[in-house]
Amino acid sequence: METETSMHDPAPPQSKAELLTRINQAWDDVATLVDRASNAQLLPAGPDGGWSVKDHLTHLTAWEGRLLAFLQGRTFADYFGPDPAALDSPIDGLNAFIVERDRARTPEDVVQAWREMHLQVLEALYQLSDDDLKAPRPDPDNPDDIEPLLGSGVLDGNTYQHYAEHGTAIRLLLPRSSSSDGVLPA
Repeated sequence: METETSMHDPAPPQSKAELLTRINQAWDDVATLVDRASNAQLLPAGPDGGWSVKDHLTHLTAWEGRLLAFLQGRTFADYFGPDPAALDSPIDGLNAFIVERDRARTPEDVVQAWREMHLQVLEALYQLSDDDLKAPRPDPDNPDDIEPLLGSGVLDGNTYQHYAEHGTAIRLLLPRSSSSDGVLPA
């Protein structure tokens, strides 16, 4: 159930409340950056032609959608469409596909979709109890891979860890003057 995010907290959340606190804090950090940026500031590519802020948001939306599909018992291919096994590099190829697929979308549309997907994920998580999060759960893609959601790569790696990772990149892409005090939050 690993995701592209390989960083792991030394101590994963031990409860739904702790998980939701981490999710909300990390998401709010990214949302603050996005809220302070203009739509035009979401478009420029990163250094060496890398992802724009809009591309990072598209990516985060897609992977939160993957988490939502996982919570609904849907497979990786069911959610993303193309067969990830057919891609040369499953994660890198899939990420490139996602960004290219959504290249023509407006910043407003991408931000709205990002916010809506996040709310859907939160709704799904709020419906789960601590016991649900701690109970062994099979991966829809690999039913033999059974582990609790709490502290799993699919949950942590597609929420607070992922927001922190991309928040760092987004912070570097936005001009320092896009906040009212001239300094973007750390």
